[in-house]
Amino acid sequence: MRDSIEYAWREIRRRKLRSIGNIAGYAVATAFLVISVSFAGFSIFGTGSVLEYTGAQFIGFVYSTPDGTSEIRFKNPGHEALLVYNYPVVPFPVELVEVIKQSPNVKHASPLLTFSVITDEYVDRSWVLAGFDPSDMEAVRMASCSDTDIVEGRFLEPGDRGVVLLEQTFADAEQYGTGDIIYFGDLEYTVAGILTPGTRPAKADIYMPFDEASEVLNSRIEEPVRNIANVVLVDGASSILTVSAQNDVKEILGYNSSTLGYGCFNPAGAAIGITFRGMRLTGLVIFVSIFLFIVASQYYAVVERRTDLGILKAIGWSDRGVLSQEMAGSFIQSALGGLAGGIVALLLLAFLPLGQWLGIGELSALPVNTAIVAAGFVVTVVSGTLAGLVSAAVSLRLKPAEILRTL
Repeated sequence: MRDSIEYAWREIRRRKLRSIGNIAGYAVATAFLVISVSFAGFSIFGTGSVLEYTGAQFIGFVYSTPDGTSEIRFKNPGHEALLVYNYPVVPFPVELVEVIKQSPNVKHASPLLTFSVITDEYVDRSWVLAGFDPSDMEAVRMASCSDTDIVEGRFLEPGDRGVVLLEQTFADAEQYGTGDIIYFGDLEYTVAGILTPGTRPAKADIYMPFDEASEVLNSRIEEPVRNIANVVLVDGASSILTVSAQNDVKEILGYNSSTLGYGCFNPAGAAIGITFRGMRLTGLVIFVSIFLFIVASQYYAVVERRTDLGILKAIGWSDRGVLSQEMAGSFIQSALGGLAGGIVALLLLAFLPLGQWLGIGELSALPVNTAIVAAGFVVTVVSGTLAGLVSAAVSLRLKPAEILRTL
């Protein structure tokens, strides 16, 4: 084998232009393979970063029993009640939210206390009040409201007391502005901000800290309650796992529980799946194309050397010796080309703003995946060596005399 490598290296040095051309072809093939697969991988990353959590947010609650029985009895049941989208619900212990957080399909969860309440006893009209914890905003901002929704004033901060947020439509209808006072019986609150939360699952007219919402609730019911919520805000682990997360929440909340969220998690999850399958197919096509390119290049290189092969056979070289030399030559050229192509791909991936070209804002140059570079090198070397072996074997089927007649 050592003699074969030595003879192959001499042949490469003897035909420098042809060898450089072959090595350059391998380099181009390797660089193209590595960069294309990297592009495909980061396209999946970009798509996933947008769609992974799309529609994964929802709320969980427990419907009231058909007879309407509940632990909570409002003093004014005709206008005030625990409602979710106008359906009567019952409270559950806040501790259940901690259990929901343990689900592997749930990224985060937070309690919400929401109910209908009248702000003016002389006006026959009620509004929806919601209380959340301003210090635990991860699930709140995804399923209820966030500081990005503020159009006037400021958002609630941890430790705030005596302040509320108003939904813009409610504020306009009731003619409230920031700094105004809103009353709930003897309790009064200052309007800190006005917001437009859009179409989040847990939307309300009035928002306040969770503890103060409990105080307002206790002022409107017959028997005070503590440490209860009637909605859990859930930020799912991903859109693909949303159904599993919803099932976990319903199992934890128990009988008559339900969930409600965005309807777009199904198409988002399907889009991620389609992207993954499409990129796998793209990778396969790229691999087959590069393999065929290498085989064709090496085949024509061997065909050009049929005369040399015939001379070697005529002077007594065995088929095995000729094949060993051709394999060694193909191995050396493919290894050099694969190494050069890998270096070129590394430089392009490291220094060109490919991340920006792909629209991945948080990335400028794409992080280098050494596993892809190594795989590209191995594919090039294996493909080149096998192509040289097969091409030489095909050429050796010709008799030396037939080859020499072409001289």
